[in-house]
Amino acid sequence: MIQHEIKNYQHSDQDGVIEFFRAVFAEMGFDFDLTARHKDLTNITNEFQANGGLFLLATHKGRLIGTVALRQIAKDTCELKRFFVRREFHRKGVGTGLLKRAIAHAKAGPWSRLRLDTSHRSPAAIALFKKHGFVEIERFNQDPFAEIFMELTTA
Repeated sequence: MIQHEIKNYQHSDQDGVIEFFRAVFAEMGFDFDLTARHKDLTNITNEFQANGGLFLLATHKGRLIGTVALRQIAKDTCELKRFFVRREFHRKGVGTGLLKRAIAHAKAGPWSRLRLDTSHRSPAAIALFKKHGFVEIERFNQDPFAEIFMELTTA
């Protein structure tokens, strides 16, 4: 466990968020494309924080080390997105802290279901999701990079 803070995204965090995702995607061997696949990161306020959603940042000594977001995808359903923690901070409580805050937010909102998609390249995250009650479900979106789909009943 390391000392870290979790705070809500503010527009002044934008440059740091882009730098964070550039680094995290490079660590994972993924391309980072702000003009297409990752365009949602250029307008976090409208893409995630609208309609009761959120975008959280985890920091350690002022450095951005993790993120998680929720956005509404149906009247009773939100989707967990952009859940990433810098590799050097894996298994140190950062992901658990972010996930717990996101789940609490979803439960406090109007949603009865919290969904997510991920890939086999994220075994630690999949284990964390299962530990917190997520179960595998059928595909619910057309994301060509997603391989695993999960849901948590929040009501």
